[in-house]
Amino acid sequence: MAAYVQGHGSIGAMIQSSGTGKSRTMHEIARLVFTIPINIRNTSSDDIGAPYLEPDTSVREYLIPNGKVQLRKRYHCFLRATFELVEEEFSGLCLENEDRSARALHWREHLSSGNVHKTLYHHIEWATTVKDFDFGQADSADYEGDAANPNLVQATNESFNKLRDVVVSKDALIPQGDLKILIYFDEAHTLAAGTPGPTNYDTLCLALADIGNLNHFVIFMSTTGALSVLGRPQHEYHSSRAVAPRTTLPAPFTILPFNIGPRVLHKQATFEMLRSIKHLATFGRPLWHTMLVAGASPAALVLLARSKLTHKNEGSSSNFPVHFMMEFAPRLEKARRLQEEMVTGHMRIAFSIPSHREYMNSRHPSEPILAEAAAISIYEENVSMVKVISDLLQNDLITKGERGKLVARLLLTLTWDKAIQALMSTKQSPVPWVSHTRGDAAYSRPIPLIHFLAVLLPSKYLELVLQSTPDNRIGGKTFGEAFKHAYIHFMHFGHAGDKDAINSASSLAAFIRGMAFQGCSVQPVIDILIPVLIIPENVANQPNFNVDKLTLDKFHRSCIMILVKDRENSERRNYTISAESLNFWVDQDADVDVPYIAILMQLGIIRKSRSTKGQTHTTSVPPTTPPHSPRAPEPTKTPSNIRVKGGSTKDTRQSDRSSKDHPRYSIIISGCSSAVYKVILPKEKALYSAILTSKGMLHEHPYNCEGSLALLRKMKPFWNLGPECFDWVDVPGVGIVPDIEMEPFVPGIMCADQTVIIEAGDNTVDAEENNAADI
Repeated sequence: MAAYVQGHGSIGAMIQSSGTGKSRTMHEIARLVFTIPINIRNTSSDDIGAPYLEPDTSVREYLIPNGKVQLRKRYHCFLRATFELVEEEFSGLCLENEDRSARALHWREHLSSGNVHKTLYHHIEWATTVKDFDFGQADSADYEGDAANPNLVQATNESFNKLRDVVVSKDALIPQGDLKILIYFDEAHTLAAGTPGPTNYDTLCLALADIGNLNHFVIFMSTTGALSVLGRPQHEYHSSRAVAPRTTLPAPFTILPFNIGPRVLHKQATFEMLRSIKHLATFGRPLWHTMLVAGASPAALVLLARSKLTHKNEGSSSNFPVHFMMEFAPRLEKARRLQEEMVTGHMRIAFSIPSHREYMNSRHPSEPILAEAAAISIYEENVSMVKVISDLLQNDLITKGERGKLVARLLLTLTWDKAIQALMSTKQSPVPWVSHTRGDAAYSRPIPLIHFLAVLLPSKYLELVLQSTPDNRIGGKTFGEAFKHAYIHFMHFGHAGDKDAINSASSLAAFIRGMAFQGCSVQPVIDILIPVLIIPENVANQPNFNVDKLTLDKFHRSCIMILVKDRENSERRNYTISAESLNFWVDQDADVDVPYIAILMQLGIIRKSRSTKGQTHTTSVPPTTPPHSPRAPEPTKTPSNIRVKGGSTKDTRQSDRSSKDHPRYSIIISGCSSAVYKVILPKEKALYSAILTSKGMLHEHPYNCEGSLALLRKMKPFWNLGPECFDWVDVPGVGIVPDIEMEPFVPGIMCADQTVIIEAGDNTVDAEENNAADI
């Protein structure tokens, strides 16, 4: 409280998505601090689910009047009546000998008993109406607009001080700035509806700011109207006191309980448990776990999650961010509004709102039950995710800087969904309504890794992958042998906060949540990690073996490490992924010869070679592909390829387990079309190309002719080696435009000591030429 002054400094906002326990949190605080709860939820609201506390209908109707009235006077009368009647009700409990927290708890329990709450607030509304009339008759002064009536302000403060004295009673040693009375308004966005300009909410804040006492605090709680109403920047307030230099408005509160379910014991957890909706409800906001504990059926819980996620807006973009993670552009107002809308009605979590209140930091965190709901809605509504993403990018609503990673997550998510649907079609997995009736998830369940790859890759290439061997040792098992008992489980993505967040232990934890990791910005080696569990051969060969009953501690931990490149010519660089260098293996995992997979997804736009003007420079790049094999087919003109890297040819190779490195099976996939990804439909190729195409300063420049762009480059918005940047100096090696060409892929199939190269048969070009120095 010391950081704030009286007035608006004693008014805060709690803004958070639905089901996060805002009302319950305040109810628990009322155990410790004397609290006056007011719920002004609109009973005609289309919000799904019942409120934690019943709305105070009569109070809401008084606070939101019809017609033109003197709102500030009206609200002072309401506050005065509230303080007086609460004091009278509390005094009747005779709690003078109790300490402060005991009095607060008794008061909370008293309000919750019988019809006490309902009766008290009916009396408050009646008394308010009487005081409003009486004061209007007694005070004939004309206060224009919503100017404060000093006599009424004084009367309101006197009523508050009497209540405070009764509440603190013998606690004379409580510091002056200590909180003694908490007032909260639940569903506060109801006050904000109306015409532009000062709202009922603004005027009520003015009336509350007139209470000249530091012993109270007021919180407005809402999911809706986040920054636009309750969390608006300080300079937009309609009060000079709110923007006074000494007034510090508290930043909106967003931190609420998360993951309140029981702790998962991995030595007891099984696949059977992981696919249960009871397990999914363990994670995320309190709503899911508390509903199951209260007796809701698993099927009803999934249905509620779907309703909360779509918010009666089927086919919208609301389902997608929770399923494969999507970041909104922070700079544009329309993107901030969309983000706010997602928090309001589509279960996005507001993690923090800075003190300046200009924007919020939000995301869909790891909530498996929402990912299950999203997958079902996307399938049943037959929505094209790539089309929605393309539209959002075209409208500048989501971040453009990580297009390749976005596409990679999309491809992996599409593959997962189709892999589950393939199991359903062959009756290896029940359809959603059957699963949910049984208490199981339909999409959130471990599946075989090879089945996943069979859905991701064209069948003619899958066999080559399955026959490949480790690229960091001589010999070893084929891919198919090494991973025939491997399982993956991911329905959504979680952000790695730093480069040390990902290892074999956290990978197991992610597997339990059905989550893959999106790498952090300071982790340059991998962008995505998919956790993998492998059944040991001796365990899998046991009689009557049942994978659903095997506890997770009996599996070997592994992973798929994925590096994504969405720029042209990424082929020239050597991207080596090493689990050892990343310190992935921890504890006993380092001592077991467990294989892992490294995938380079080269989604980049492949650019035509550019002719140079003036001085030129050409770099000779040695070929990275093996000599032409006599068994190879004729080369094609497509940039879409899959490479399966075989064993290294260096003399320093180690044979089998004599190497300390775990066996690595590497795959390089170049291009972004149906030639290399089965989940891409031929008609969608242009959409993927549009998503991957850079759209920076040069692209958005309205005068997009070469002459205008050359003049723009001369203004030095960025630096490259081109003549426009270095036309002012005579130094060899600058002022050039080098020829840039992709290395030709040599088609061929070789085993063990040679790279296996697979050339796709698509003769189309992935995308059009792209500007070199696009920002």
